[in-house]
Amino acid sequence: MIASIGKIQIGYSTQEDLERCWGPGKTIVGGHPNSGRVWRVAGTQWMLNTDGFEYSQRGLVVDSLSLYEGHKAGKDVPFARLKAGDLA
Repeated sequence: MIASIGKIQIGYSTQEDLERCWGPGKTIVGGHPNSGRVWRVAGTQWMLNTDGFEYSQRGLVVDSLSLYEGHKAGKDVPFARLKAGDLA
């Protein structure tokens, strides 16, 4: 395990695990086509962006997570099922 944040483990959890925990994210290009996901965090202007590169038997393993302020998040970016406090 590399790091734990927002109820997931970077370097272990898969994109599929994240979507079960946080809800479906918007699929974006990452290290591979369609390997990235992005969500908004309700009550904030925060955006979560994850990417995976290596596959395991369980799916695409998340190897990076970015948390940033996104003033112009599109309405097509879904809200994650977590609270800001889950990221603290």
